[in-house]
Amino acid sequence: MALRTSKGAFGASLALAAMSALGAPTGAHAGIYHVYACRTPTGEVAPADGWTPAARGATAVTENSCASPTGGLAAGFVEDHVSAVPEDVASWQFVPPAGERVAAARIWRAGDADGYFNFKDEYVLWLGGVGRTSAFEECAPKSGCTAGIGEQGVPFASANLVAAPRASLATGLSANAECVSEALFNCSSLAPEPPLMPDGYHALVVIYAADVTLEQQAPPTVVNVGGPLAAAAAVSGVSDVSFTASDAGAGVYEALVSVDGAPLARTPLDENGGRCREAGGTGDGSAAFLYVKPCVATVSTSVGVDTTQLANGEHEVTVQVIDAAGNAATVIDRRVPVANGAPCATNANATAGDAVLSAGWRGSAKATLTSNFARAQTVEGHVTRADGSPIAGARVEAFATAPGAGAASASVPTLTGADGRFSVRVAGGGPSRTVCVAYFTAAGAGVATRALRLSVRAPVALSISPRAVRVGGTIRFRGRLLGGHVPAGGKQVILEARSAGSGWLEFKVVRANARGRFRASYRFRFAGPATYEFRVLCDAESDYPFARGASNVVRVREH
Repeated sequence: MALRTSKGAFGASLALAAMSALGAPTGAHAGIYHVYACRTPTGEVAPADGWTPAARGATAVTENSCASPTGGLAAGFVEDHVSAVPEDVASWQFVPPAGERVAAARIWRAGDADGYFNFKDEYVLWLGGVGRTSAFEECAPKSGCTAGIGEQGVPFASANLVAAPRASLATGLSANAECVSEALFNCSSLAPEPPLMPDGYHALVVIYAADVTLEQQAPPTVVNVGGPLAAAAAVSGVSDVSFTASDAGAGVYEALVSVDGAPLARTPLDENGGRCREAGGTGDGSAAFLYVKPCVATVSTSVGVDTTQLANGEHEVTVQVIDAAGNAATVIDRRVPVANGAPCATNANATAGDAVLSAGWRGSAKATLTSNFARAQTVEGHVTRADGSPIAGARVEAFATAPGAGAASASVPTLTGADGRFSVRVAGGGPSRTVCVAYFTAAGAGVATRALRLSVRAPVALSISPRAVRVGGTIRFRGRLLGGHVPAGGKQVILEARSAGSGWLEFKVVRANARGRFRASYRFRFAGPATYEFRVLCDAESDYPFARGASNVVRVREH
Protein backbone atom coordinates (compact mmCIF):
# COMPACT_ATOMS: atom_id res chain seq x y z
CA MET A 1 0.00 0.00 0.00
CA ALA A 2 1.31 3.46 -0.86
CA LEU A 3 0.67 6.11 1.79
CA ARG A 4 -1.75 8.72 0.40
CA THR A 5 -1.88 12.22 1.88
CA SER A 6 -3.42 15.41 0.62
CA LYS A 7 -3.99 17.79 3.51
CA GLY A 8 -1.45 20.56 4.15
CA ALA A 9 1.54 21.63 2.04
CA PHE A 10 2.39 18.34 0.37
CA GLY A 11 6.17 18.11 -0.21
CA ALA A 12 7.00 21.18 1.89
CA SER A 13 10.54 21.35 3.29
CA LEU A 14 11.02 19.85 6.72
CA ALA A 15 10.79 22.35 9.54
CA LEU A 16 13.86 21.00 11.30
CA ALA A 17 13.79 23.66 13.97
CA ALA A 18 10.71 22.02 15.44
CA MET A 19 12.71 18.88 16.10
CA SER A 20 14.69 20.74 18.77
CA ALA A 21 11.76 19.96 21.05
CA LEU A 22 12.93 16.33 21.06
CA GLY A 23 14.23 16.04 24.57
CA ALA A 24 13.22 19.53 25.65
CA PRO A 25 13.47 18.81 29.40
CA THR A 26 16.59 20.38 30.89
CA GLY A 27 19.09 18.89 33.29
CA ALA A 28 20.78 15.50 33.12
CA HIS A 29 18.92 12.55 34.62
CA ALA A 30 20.66 9.25 35.31
CA GLY A 31 18.82 6.19 34.13
CA ILE A 32 17.18 7.58 30.96
CA TYR A 33 17.92 7.55 27.24
CA HIS A 34 16.04 8.62 24.12
CA VAL A 35 15.06 6.46 21.16
CA TYR A 36 14.21 8.23 17.90
CA ALA A 37 11.87 6.59 15.39
CA CYS A 38 11.08 7.41 11.77
CA ARG A 39 13.11 10.67 11.81
CA THR A 40 16.04 12.07 13.81
CA PRO A 41 16.38 15.66 15.07
CA THR A 42 18.28 16.49 11.86
CA GLY A 43 15.52 15.05 9.67
CA GLU A 44 17.41 11.89 8.68
CA VAL A 45 15.47 8.68 8.15
CA ALA A 46 15.50 6.49 11.25
CA PRO A 47 14.37 2.91 11.84
CA ALA A 48 11.18 2.20 13.76
CA ASP A 49 12.83 -0.11 16.28
CA GLY A 50 10.43 -1.11 19.07
CA TRP A 51 7.34 -0.13 17.07
CA THR A 52 5.15 -2.97 15.80
CA PRO A 53 2.13 -2.77 13.47
CA ALA A 54 -1.21 -4.44 14.14
CA ALA A 55 -4.31 -4.58 11.94
CA ARG A 56 -7.67 -6.27 12.40
CA GLY A 57 -10.32 -6.08 9.69
CA ALA A 58 -10.49 -6.41 5.91
CA THR A 59 -9.78 -2.72 5.23
CA ALA A 60 -7.43 -2.00 8.15
CA VAL A 61 -3.85 -1.35 6.93
CA THR A 62 -0.47 -0.30 8.32
CA GLU A 63 2.59 0.96 6.51
CA ASN A 64 6.13 2.17 7.29
CA SER A 65 6.93 4.82 4.68
CA CYS A 66 9.42 6.81 6.79
CA ALA A 67 11.90 6.80 3.89
CA SER A 68 9.52 9.03 1.93
CA PRO A 69 9.94 12.81 2.53
CA THR A 70 6.30 13.06 3.63
CA GLY A 71 5.80 9.51 4.89
CA GLY A 72 5.66 7.95 8.33
CA LEU A 73 4.21 5.11 10.36
CA ALA A 74 0.67 5.04 8.98
CA ALA A 75 -2.39 3.19 10.29
CA GLY A 76 -5.84 3.50 8.78
CA PHE A 77 -8.84 2.13 6.90
CA VAL A 78 -8.70 2.29 3.08
CA GLU A 79 -11.83 2.95 1.03
CA ASP A 80 -13.33 -0.33 -0.07
CA HIS A 81 -16.73 -1.95 -0.66
CA VAL A 82 -16.25 -3.91 2.55
CA SER A 83 -17.72 -3.02 5.92
CA ALA A 84 -15.57 -2.47 8.98
CA VAL A 85 -17.08 -4.24 11.96
CA PRO A 86 -16.98 -3.10 15.59
CA GLU A 87 -13.49 -3.03 17.09
CA ASP A 88 -11.67 -3.33 13.73
CA VAL A 89 -8.46 -1.42 14.31
CA ALA A 90 -5.18 -0.43 12.63
CA SER A 91 -2.35 0.66 14.92
CA TRP A 92 1.37 1.13 15.59
CA GLN A 93 2.42 0.18 19.11
CA PHE A 94 5.57 0.74 21.17
CA VAL A 95 6.05 -1.51 24.21
CA PRO A 96 9.17 -0.93 26.38
CA PRO A 97 11.53 -3.88 26.94
CA ALA A 98 11.45 -5.81 30.20
CA GLY A 99 12.92 -3.88 33.11
CA GLU A 100 12.30 -0.47 31.50
CA ARG A 101 9.42 1.99 31.31
CA VAL A 102 8.42 4.87 29.07
CA ALA A 103 9.18 8.04 31.02
CA ALA A 104 8.15 10.56 28.34
CA ALA A 105 7.26 10.80 24.66
CA ARG A 106 7.00 13.50 22.03
CA ILE A 107 5.26 12.63 18.77
CA TRP A 108 4.82 14.43 15.48
CA ARG A 109 1.51 13.08 14.09
CA ALA A 110 -1.44 13.98 11.86
CA GLY A 111 -4.62 12.31 10.64
CA ASP A 112 -8.35 12.43 10.31
CA ALA A 113 -11.44 10.26 10.83
CA ASP A 114 -13.87 11.95 8.46
CA GLY A 115 -14.70 8.94 6.31
CA TYR A 116 -18.07 8.02 7.78
CA PHE A 117 -20.23 8.37 10.89
CA ASN A 118 -23.84 8.40 12.03
CA PHE A 119 -25.61 8.11 15.34
CA LYS A 120 -24.74 4.40 15.69
CA ASP A 121 -21.19 4.06 14.33
CA GLU A 122 -18.13 6.05 13.32
CA TYR A 123 -14.42 5.94 12.57
CA VAL A 124 -12.12 7.45 15.21
CA LEU A 125 -8.41 7.85 15.70
CA TRP A 126 -6.67 8.05 19.05
CA LEU A 127 -3.22 8.13 20.68
CA GLY A 128 -2.42 6.68 24.08
CA GLY A 129 -0.85 3.77 25.85
CA VAL A 130 -1.44 0.22 24.72
CA GLY A 131 -5.09 0.02 25.74
CA ARG A 132 -8.12 2.16 24.89
CA THR A 133 -8.60 3.42 28.45
CA SER A 134 -5.21 5.19 28.39
CA ALA A 135 -5.98 7.49 25.42
CA PHE A 136 -4.65 11.04 25.78
CA GLU A 137 -5.76 12.35 22.36
CA GLU A 138 -8.79 11.43 20.24
CA CYS A 139 -10.40 12.57 17.00
CA ALA A 140 -14.05 11.44 16.78
CA PRO A 141 -16.41 13.14 14.29
CA LYS A 142 -19.44 12.79 16.56
CA SER A 143 -17.48 14.73 19.19
CA GLY A 144 -16.79 17.56 16.76
CA CYS A 145 -13.42 16.49 15.28
CA THR A 146 -14.35 16.86 11.62
CA ALA A 147 -11.17 18.59 10.35
CA GLY A 148 -8.70 16.01 11.67
CA ILE A 149 -5.56 16.66 13.74
CA GLY A 150 -2.24 18.12 12.64
CA GLU A 151 -1.13 18.86 9.09
CA GLN A 152 -0.74 15.84 6.82
CA GLY A 153 2.26 15.73 4.51
CA VAL A 154 4.35 18.27 6.51
CA PRO A 155 6.13 16.08 9.09
CA PHE A 156 7.47 18.82 11.39
CA ALA A 157 4.59 21.26 11.19
CA SER A 158 4.07 22.88 14.59
CA ALA A 159 0.49 21.56 14.65
CA ASN A 160 1.81 18.00 14.52
CA LEU A 161 3.70 18.03 17.83
CA VAL A 162 2.07 16.44 20.86
CA ALA A 163 3.60 15.50 24.22
CA ALA A 164 2.20 12.39 25.89
CA PRO A 165 1.24 12.76 29.56
CA ARG A 166 3.23 10.44 31.78
CA ALA A 167 0.12 8.92 33.32
CA SER A 168 -0.87 7.45 29.93
CA LEU A 169 2.46 5.69 29.29
CA ALA A 170 2.41 2.87 31.85
CA THR A 171 1.69 0.24 29.19
CA GLY A 172 3.66 1.85 26.35
CA LEU A 173 2.51 3.98 23.45
CA SER A 174 0.22 3.53 20.44
CA ALA A 175 -1.38 5.37 17.52
CA ASN A 176 -4.68 3.88 16.33
CA ALA A 177 -7.48 4.16 13.76
CA GLU A 178 -10.60 2.29 14.89
CA CYS A 179 -14.20 1.46 13.99
CA VAL A 180 -16.49 2.21 16.94
CA SER A 181 -20.01 0.82 16.53
CA GLU A 182 -22.96 -0.45 18.46
CA ALA A 183 -24.07 -4.05 18.06
CA LEU A 184 -25.56 -4.95 14.65
CA PHE A 185 -24.04 -1.81 13.04
CA ASN A 186 -20.91 -1.58 10.89
CA CYS A 187 -18.69 1.34 9.93
CA SER A 188 -18.74 2.23 6.19
CA SER A 189 -21.76 0.00 5.56
CA LEU A 190 -22.81 -0.64 1.96
CA ALA A 191 -26.21 1.02 2.28
CA PRO A 192 -25.83 3.89 2.01
CA GLU A 193 -22.25 3.79 0.64
CA PRO A 194 -20.01 6.37 2.41
CA PRO A 195 -18.54 9.22 0.35
CA LEU A 196 -15.03 8.98 -1.09
CA MET A 197 -12.40 10.89 0.88
CA PRO A 198 -9.66 13.01 -0.78
CA ASP A 199 -6.84 11.12 0.94
CA GLY A 200 -8.22 7.67 0.09
CA TYR A 201 -8.83 6.70 3.73
CA HIS A 202 -11.96 6.58 5.88
CA ALA A 203 -9.61 7.06 8.87
CA LEU A 204 -5.84 7.67 9.01
CA VAL A 205 -3.18 8.44 11.63
CA VAL A 206 0.49 8.97 10.73
CA ILE A 207 3.50 9.23 13.07
CA TYR A 208 6.16 11.30 11.30
CA ALA A 209 8.70 11.27 14.15
CA ALA A 210 8.83 10.01 17.71
CA ASP A 211 11.16 10.74 20.61
CA VAL A 212 10.54 8.15 23.32
CA THR A 213 12.40 8.52 26.62
CA LEU A 214 13.05 5.18 28.30
CA GLU A 215 13.93 4.83 31.97
CA GLN A 216 16.17 2.05 33.28
CA GLN A 217 16.84 1.61 37.00
CA ALA A 218 19.30 -1.31 37.08
CA PRO A 219 23.00 -0.32 36.66
CA PRO A 220 25.57 -2.43 34.80
CA THR A 221 27.68 -5.05 36.59
CA VAL A 222 31.45 -5.52 36.48
CA VAL A 223 33.51 -8.69 37.10
CA ASN A 224 37.00 -10.07 36.38
CA VAL A 225 38.82 -6.81 37.14
CA GLY A 226 42.59 -6.98 36.61
CA GLY A 227 45.63 -5.23 35.19
CA PRO A 228 48.32 -2.93 36.62
CA LEU A 229 45.99 0.05 37.06
CA ALA A 230 43.87 -2.10 39.37
CA ALA A 231 46.60 -3.71 41.43
CA ALA A 232 50.16 -2.43 40.75
CA ALA A 233 52.04 -0.76 43.57
CA ALA A 234 53.03 2.03 41.16
CA VAL A 235 52.21 2.80 37.52
CA SER A 236 53.89 4.58 34.62
CA GLY A 237 53.33 5.17 30.91
CA VAL A 238 50.00 3.80 29.71
CA SER A 239 48.57 1.65 32.50
CA ASP A 240 45.56 -0.60 31.85
CA VAL A 241 42.65 -2.04 33.77
CA SER A 242 40.82 -5.04 32.27
CA PHE A 243 37.27 -6.12 33.12
CA THR A 244 34.04 -7.69 31.90
CA ALA A 245 30.94 -5.48 32.02
CA SER A 246 27.30 -6.53 31.50
CA ASP A 247 23.99 -4.66 31.29
CA ALA A 248 20.63 -6.34 30.78
CA GLY A 249 18.86 -3.16 29.66
CA ALA A 250 20.13 -0.63 27.14
CA GLY A 251 23.59 -2.23 27.10
CA VAL A 252 27.20 -1.32 27.96
CA TYR A 253 28.06 2.05 26.41
CA GLU A 254 31.32 3.64 27.58
CA ALA A 255 34.04 3.85 30.23
CA LEU A 256 34.64 7.05 32.19
CA VAL A 257 38.08 7.68 33.68
CA SER A 258 38.36 10.31 36.40
CA VAL A 259 41.51 11.45 38.21
CA ASP A 260 41.35 13.34 41.48
CA GLY A 261 37.61 13.83 41.03
CA ALA A 262 37.81 15.38 37.54
CA PRO A 263 36.79 13.52 34.34
CA LEU A 264 39.86 12.65 32.23
CA ALA A 265 38.49 10.60 29.31
CA ARG A 266 35.36 8.87 28.00
CA THR A 267 35.92 5.76 25.87
CA PRO A 268 33.18 3.98 23.84
CA LEU A 269 33.57 0.24 24.51
CA ASP A 270 31.72 -1.41 21.59
CA GLU A 271 29.71 0.40 18.90
CA ASN A 272 27.68 -2.77 18.23
CA GLY A 273 27.90 -2.41 14.47
CA GLY A 274 26.96 1.29 14.65
CA ARG A 275 23.84 0.82 16.80
CA CYS A 276 25.60 1.99 19.97
CA ARG A 277 26.40 5.38 18.47
CA GLU A 278 24.72 8.53 19.76
CA ALA A 279 22.15 10.20 17.51
CA GLY A 280 22.40 13.49 19.45
CA GLY A 281 19.92 16.30 19.88
CA THR A 282 18.35 15.49 23.26
CA GLY A 283 19.14 18.75 25.02
CA ASP A 284 18.81 17.20 28.50
CA GLY A 285 22.27 15.67 28.90
CA SER A 286 21.17 12.09 28.24
CA ALA A 287 22.07 10.00 25.20
CA ALA A 288 19.88 9.31 22.19
CA PHE A 289 19.95 6.25 19.95
CA LEU A 290 18.00 4.72 17.07
CA TYR A 291 17.45 1.36 18.76
CA VAL A 292 15.68 0.29 21.94
CA LYS A 293 18.61 -1.92 23.00
CA PRO A 294 21.44 -0.06 21.27
CA CYS A 295 24.56 -1.42 22.97
CA VAL A 296 25.99 -4.89 23.60
CA ALA A 297 24.84 -6.75 26.70
CA THR A 298 28.35 -7.92 27.66
CA VAL A 299 31.84 -6.77 26.74
CA SER A 300 35.29 -7.88 27.92
CA THR A 301 37.85 -5.15 27.37
CA SER A 302 40.56 -2.98 28.89
CA VAL A 303 40.94 0.75 29.36
CA GLY A 304 44.28 2.51 29.42
CA VAL A 305 45.25 5.66 31.29
CA ASP A 306 48.17 7.71 29.98
CA THR A 307 49.89 8.51 33.27
CA THR A 308 52.45 10.72 31.51
CA GLN A 309 49.69 13.36 31.56
CA LEU A 310 49.80 13.30 35.37
CA ALA A 311 52.34 14.59 37.84
CA ASN A 312 54.40 11.98 39.66
CA GLY A 313 52.94 11.07 43.04
CA GLU A 314 49.66 9.62 44.32
CA HIS A 315 46.38 10.22 42.47
CA GLU A 316 42.82 9.10 43.07
CA VAL A 317 41.92 7.12 39.93
CA THR A 318 38.35 6.06 39.24
CA VAL A 319 37.17 4.01 36.26
CA GLN A 320 33.44 3.54 35.74
CA VAL A 321 31.34 1.66 33.20
CA ILE A 322 28.32 3.61 31.93
CA ASP A 323 25.32 1.96 30.28
CA ALA A 324 23.35 3.62 27.47
CA ALA A 325 20.86 4.97 30.03
CA GLY A 326 23.60 6.73 32.01
CA ASN A 327 23.71 4.29 34.95
CA ALA A 328 27.22 3.67 36.28
CA ALA A 329 29.16 0.83 37.91
CA THR A 330 32.63 1.27 39.42
CA VAL A 331 35.50 -0.76 37.99
CA ILE A 332 38.23 0.67 40.23
CA ASP A 333 38.45 3.50 42.75
CA ARG A 334 41.90 3.64 44.36
CA ARG A 335 44.86 5.85 45.13
CA VAL A 336 47.64 5.01 42.69
CA PRO A 337 51.28 6.19 42.85
CA VAL A 338 52.41 7.51 39.44
CA ALA A 339 56.14 7.24 38.67
CA ASN A 340 57.19 8.41 35.23
CA GLY A 341 60.62 9.45 34.03
CA ALA A 342 61.72 12.88 32.88
CA PRO A 343 61.03 14.02 29.28
CA CYS A 344 62.84 11.78 26.84
CA ALA A 345 66.46 12.87 26.16
CA THR A 346 68.10 12.78 22.74
CA ASN A 347 71.69 12.26 23.87
CA ALA A 348 73.21 8.78 23.46
CA ASN A 349 74.07 8.41 27.17
CA ALA A 350 71.43 9.84 29.53
CA THR A 351 72.59 10.50 33.08
CA ALA A 352 70.83 11.36 36.28
CA GLY A 353 72.65 11.33 39.56
CA ASP A 354 74.90 8.27 39.68
CA ALA A 355 73.01 6.39 36.90
CA VAL A 356 73.98 6.29 33.23
CA LEU A 357 71.59 4.83 30.60
CA SER A 358 72.95 3.82 27.19
CA ALA A 359 70.51 2.53 24.54
CA GLY A 360 70.37 2.01 20.78
CA TRP A 361 68.94 -0.19 18.03
CA ARG A 362 70.37 -3.68 17.67
CA GLY A 363 72.61 -3.78 14.58
CA SER A 364 72.68 0.00 14.09
CA ALA A 365 74.75 2.83 15.49
CA LYS A 366 72.14 5.45 14.51
CA ALA A 367 69.33 6.81 16.66
CA THR A 368 66.90 6.34 13.74
CA LEU A 369 66.21 2.90 12.28
CA THR A 370 64.19 2.25 9.11
CA SER A 371 62.17 -0.95 9.25
CA ASN A 372 59.55 -2.91 7.32
CA PHE A 373 56.01 -2.68 8.65
CA ALA A 374 55.57 -6.12 10.24
CA ARG A 375 59.11 -6.57 11.52
CA ALA A 376 59.80 -6.34 15.24
CA GLN A 377 62.96 -4.57 16.36
CA THR A 378 65.08 -4.69 19.49
CA VAL A 379 66.53 -1.93 21.65
CA GLU A 380 69.75 -2.88 23.48
CA GLY A 381 71.74 -1.07 26.10
CA HIS A 382 73.09 -1.04 29.61
CA VAL A 383 72.71 0.84 32.88
CA THR A 384 75.82 1.67 34.83
CA ARG A 385 77.02 3.92 37.61
CA ALA A 386 79.13 6.96 36.82
CA ASP A 387 82.29 4.91 37.42
CA GLY A 388 81.22 2.37 34.80
CA SER A 389 80.19 -0.41 37.19
CA PRO A 390 76.96 -2.18 36.14
CA ILE A 391 73.64 -1.72 37.91
CA ALA A 392 72.01 -5.15 38.09
CA GLY A 393 68.24 -5.64 38.39
CA ALA A 394 67.43 -2.15 37.10
CA ARG A 395 63.94 -1.74 35.65
CA VAL A 396 63.92 -0.59 32.00
CA GLU A 397 60.85 0.07 29.83
CA ALA A 398 60.21 1.46 26.33
CA PHE A 399 57.31 3.82 25.47
CA ALA A 400 56.34 4.20 21.81
CA THR A 401 54.37 7.22 20.59
CA ALA A 402 53.13 7.63 17.01
CA PRO A 403 52.10 11.05 15.57
CA GLY A 404 48.40 11.67 16.18
CA ALA A 405 48.03 8.39 18.10
CA GLY A 406 47.46 10.01 21.48
CA ALA A 407 48.67 7.99 24.47
CA ALA A 408 51.93 6.09 24.32
CA SER A 409 52.03 2.30 24.29
CA ALA A 410 54.40 0.66 26.75
CA SER A 411 56.55 -2.45 26.40
CA VAL A 412 56.73 -5.17 29.01
CA PRO A 413 59.23 -3.96 31.63
CA THR A 414 62.56 -5.77 31.73
CA LEU A 415 65.39 -5.93 34.25
CA THR A 416 69.09 -5.54 33.62
CA GLY A 417 71.31 -8.56 34.07
CA ALA A 418 74.29 -8.88 36.35
CA ASP A 419 76.36 -6.96 33.77
CA GLY A 420 73.83 -4.12 33.64
CA ARG A 421 72.74 -4.99 30.09
CA PHE A 422 69.16 -5.23 28.80
CA SER A 423 67.17 -5.68 25.62
CA VAL A 424 63.60 -4.53 24.92
CA ARG A 425 61.50 -5.78 22.00
CA VAL A 426 59.56 -3.19 20.00
CA ALA A 427 56.65 -4.91 18.25
CA GLY A 428 56.10 -4.55 14.51
CA GLY A 429 52.85 -3.61 12.85
CA GLY A 430 52.59 0.07 13.70
CA PRO A 431 53.42 3.40 12.04
CA SER A 432 56.64 5.38 12.38
CA ARG A 433 57.14 6.33 16.01
CA THR A 434 59.39 7.66 18.71
CA VAL A 435 60.58 5.13 21.26
CA CYS A 436 61.54 6.48 24.66
CA VAL A 437 63.68 4.11 26.73
CA ALA A 438 63.51 4.82 30.47
CA TYR A 439 65.42 3.53 33.49
CA PHE A 440 63.48 3.40 36.77
CA THR A 441 64.86 3.21 40.25
CA ALA A 442 63.62 0.63 42.72
CA ALA A 443 61.37 3.33 44.17
CA GLY A 444 59.58 3.62 40.84
CA ALA A 445 60.72 7.07 39.65
CA GLY A 446 62.34 7.28 36.20
CA VAL A 447 65.77 8.88 36.42
CA ALA A 448 67.25 8.50 32.91
CA THR A 449 65.77 8.38 29.42
CA ARG A 450 66.93 7.94 25.81
CA ALA A 451 64.90 8.81 22.66
CA LEU A 452 65.13 6.61 19.55
CA ARG A 453 63.26 6.86 16.26
CA LEU A 454 61.67 3.95 14.34
CA SER A 455 60.88 4.89 10.74
CA VAL A 456 58.45 2.36 9.23
CA ARG A 457 58.10 1.84 5.48
CA ALA A 458 54.55 2.18 4.16
CA PRO A 459 53.05 -1.31 3.71
CA VAL A 460 51.37 -1.74 0.30
CA ALA A 461 49.77 -4.83 -1.27
CA LEU A 462 49.27 -5.11 -5.04
CA SER A 463 47.48 -7.62 -7.27
CA ILE A 464 47.11 -7.60 -11.07
CA SER A 465 44.80 -9.55 -13.39
CA PRO A 466 45.23 -11.06 -15.85
CA ARG A 467 48.92 -11.97 -15.59
CA ALA A 468 49.20 -12.77 -19.32
CA VAL A 469 47.86 -10.51 -22.08
CA ARG A 470 48.15 -9.75 -25.80
CA VAL A 471 48.73 -6.38 -27.46
CA GLY A 472 45.58 -4.29 -27.09
CA GLY A 473 44.65 -6.13 -23.93
CA THR A 474 44.06 -4.47 -20.55
CA ILE A 475 45.36 -5.38 -17.13
CA ARG A 476 43.72 -4.18 -13.92
CA PHE A 477 45.46 -3.18 -10.71
CA ARG A 478 43.97 -3.54 -7.25
CA GLY A 479 45.77 -2.70 -4.04
CA ARG A 480 45.61 -1.44 -0.51
CA LEU A 481 47.66 0.50 2.02
CA LEU A 482 47.78 -1.97 4.89
CA GLY A 483 48.94 0.04 7.87
CA GLY A 484 45.87 2.21 8.47
CA HIS A 485 46.25 5.89 9.42
CA VAL A 486 45.17 6.91 5.88
CA PRO A 487 44.11 10.60 5.76
CA ALA A 488 40.37 11.24 5.40
CA GLY A 489 40.96 12.60 1.90
CA GLY A 490 42.89 9.51 0.80
CA LYS A 491 46.57 9.02 -0.10
CA GLN A 492 48.36 9.41 -3.43
CA VAL A 493 50.26 6.36 -4.73
CA ILE A 494 52.45 5.93 -7.82
CA LEU A 495 52.32 3.00 -10.28
CA GLU A 496 55.71 2.04 -11.72
CA ALA A 497 56.86 -0.48 -14.33
CA ARG A 498 60.09 -1.83 -15.77
CA SER A 499 61.29 -4.37 -18.29
CA ALA A 500 64.28 -6.65 -17.90
CA GLY A 501 67.50 -4.68 -17.36
CA SER A 502 65.83 -1.26 -17.04
CA GLY A 503 65.02 1.01 -14.12
CA TRP A 504 61.61 1.74 -12.63
CA LEU A 505 59.48 4.21 -14.60
CA GLU A 506 56.39 6.04 -13.31
CA PHE A 507 53.38 5.64 -15.62
CA LYS A 508 50.33 6.55 -13.54
CA VAL A 509 49.38 8.32 -10.29
CA VAL A 510 46.18 7.29 -8.48
CA ARG A 511 44.64 8.07 -5.10
CA ALA A 512 43.76 5.48 -2.50
CA ASN A 513 40.50 6.15 -0.64
CA ALA A 514 40.20 6.72 3.11
CA ARG A 515 40.24 2.94 3.64
CA GLY A 516 43.51 2.67 1.72
CA ARG A 517 42.05 0.91 -1.34
CA PHE A 518 42.91 1.87 -4.92
CA ARG A 519 42.28 0.62 -8.46
CA ALA A 520 43.74 1.36 -11.90
CA SER A 521 44.09 -0.17 -15.36
CA TYR A 522 46.61 -0.19 -18.23
CA ARG A 523 46.26 -1.13 -21.89
CA PHE A 524 49.21 -2.65 -23.78
CA ARG A 525 49.88 -0.82 -27.05
CA PHE A 526 53.12 -2.41 -28.21
CA ALA A 527 53.52 -5.96 -29.48
CA GLY A 528 55.37 -8.53 -27.41
CA PRO A 529 56.62 -10.90 -26.44
CA ALA A 530 57.94 -9.29 -23.29
CA THR A 531 57.78 -9.61 -19.52
CA TYR A 532 57.15 -6.54 -17.40
CA GLU A 533 57.34 -5.96 -13.67
CA PHE A 534 54.95 -3.65 -11.83
CA ARG A 535 54.91 -2.17 -8.33
CA VAL A 536 53.25 0.64 -6.35
CA LEU A 537 55.30 3.31 -4.62
CA CYS A 538 53.90 5.18 -1.61
CA ASP A 539 55.81 8.36 -0.76
CA ALA A 540 55.99 9.93 2.69
CA GLU A 541 53.59 12.80 3.41
CA SER A 542 53.17 15.04 6.44
CA ASP A 543 49.75 13.62 7.38
CA TYR A 544 50.67 9.97 6.75
CA PRO A 545 52.89 8.45 9.50
CA PHE A 546 55.01 6.16 7.32
CA ALA A 547 58.27 6.44 5.40
CA ARG A 548 58.43 5.78 1.66
CA GLY A 549 57.47 2.19 0.91
CA ALA A 550 56.93 -0.04 -2.11
CA SER A 551 54.55 -2.93 -2.75
CA ASN A 552 55.31 -6.46 -3.81
CA VAL A 553 56.48 -6.81 -7.43
CA VAL A 554 54.05 -8.46 -9.89
CA ARG A 555 55.16 -9.87 -13.26
CA VAL A 556 52.95 -9.72 -16.36
CA ARG A 557 53.69 -11.54 -19.63
CA GLU A 558 52.72 -9.91 -22.94
CA HIS A 559 52.45 -12.42 -25.80
